[in-house]
Amino acid sequence: MKQLLSLLFSLILTGNAFCQQIEMKELTTPATPAFTILGLSPSFINRPTSSKPFFVSVANGLNGSAIASDIAIETTPFWWKSHSNLTYEKYYGLDKDFSSTNKIANEIARSFAISFATSDASPEIDSLKSRYIASGIRFQFLNGKPSKKFKEFYLTINVESLTRAIFESIKRELEDTSTDLEITNWVELYEFATLSISEYIDQYNRLSEHDKIILKEKVKENIENYLNTIEEDLEVFDKLSVKNNFSKEIKQIDEKVNEKIVEMRQISRVGLLLEYSGAIVLLSPTNNLWHTVEQDWANWTTLTYRHESKNEQNNMHDFSLLTRIGGNFTQSNTINTDIGISWASFADDHSLSFEGIHRRFTSYFDVTSTEGQVFRVSESKNTWRFAFAYQYRLTDLINVSLSAGKDFENSKISAGGLFTLLNFNLLLPSKEILSVEGN
Repeated sequence: MKQLLSLLFSLILTGNAFCQQIEMKELTTPATPAFTILGLSPSFINRPTSSKPFFVSVANGLNGSAIASDIAIETTPFWWKSHSNLTYEKYYGLDKDFSSTNKIANEIARSFAISFATSDASPEIDSLKSRYIASGIRFQFLNGKPSKKFKEFYLTINVESLTRAIFESIKRELEDTSTDLEITNWVELYEFATLSISEYIDQYNRLSEHDKIILKEKVKENIENYLNTIEEDLEVFDKLSVKNNFSKEIKQIDEKVNEKIVEMRQISRVGLLLEYSGAIVLLSPTNNLWHTVEQDWANWTTLTYRHESKNEQNNMHDFSLLTRIGGNFTQSNTINTDIGISWASFADDHSLSFEGIHRRFTSYFDVTSTEGQVFRVSESKNTWRFAFAYQYRLTDLINVSLSAGKDFENSKISAGGLFTLLNFNLLLPSKEILSVEGN
């Protein structure tokens, strides 16, 4: 038994180690290029939401006489101020009346992010504690469109939110004895709810008439189900009991909407997505901002077409093309270029992905002929990397994955063979709560 447990434990460790070598991240444009180019994964990132904290953070870290070694800042200038005209529907492309004259410019402005980081350049051997200073930018040219699943969630949230608003209206009517309209039985309650549906639906001017009809039908069906449940529980119409039941139903609606909002945040957009990242690194040998030299640079561009399956299984297929170019300022005659493609298929319980990358190291130098002529020549070294990975979700807590491929430096992904062993992932459950304000 001990031998079996030891073997299983070694399989898990071996699978995890191999998968770390072959992670499907080679074709991804980094969200924080300044951290990526320095090879950092900071545990804390300062994300200022206005201009003053951003410039103060940068100024404090880049003191002229002593540069901090652990700066990690990321910010998006577009969100430094409020945009009252930019509604949720406009931002996600759900508003029928919103037509941007320059969608690409708007997308660049909204997604333009700045990252900034520092690290020790050579802390073991340099008593002056020299520093690397990196800055980067990232933005999207194209951000696709809402997926079918996103629209379904959005409709559900609208239905529940409208239902909640109508229930609040009914509660107020039951509490108010000064109005001529008084609800005294179930029939009057149904009539009031039906009239309220039309009144609230008409306020949704951002929706097309077709969407209004669908929303109205869904809300009507939703309210009828709730009212039938309340009527079955109470049997006899009593204002206080009815009002208390509405309060209970409103609380349940809030919980349902919270769960849907959390899930919506994880739903990907579909169609064409084009993004760019760039970063440069400066070296400060004397830990002084005014004495720096240019070090490294890199640019990433990723074009992805995300295809949404038309069936009910919510399958997604990603086709990506990446170009990555980088080099060193001190070795200006050398350029490293990566060109890669990837395909990935995602379903509710499994995923399959494949990638291939061509890496090219090119060096340019001058050659003088015997006649004294100078020729510009280049020398290149080419390597390849390909890999595929399959992952299957056994339960919400356990995933099983299998990886295989060829790395840049190795003929096989591991010394022990082409295929990795089974890799078990245990995930702990978590719940995220968002607040929803009622009308």
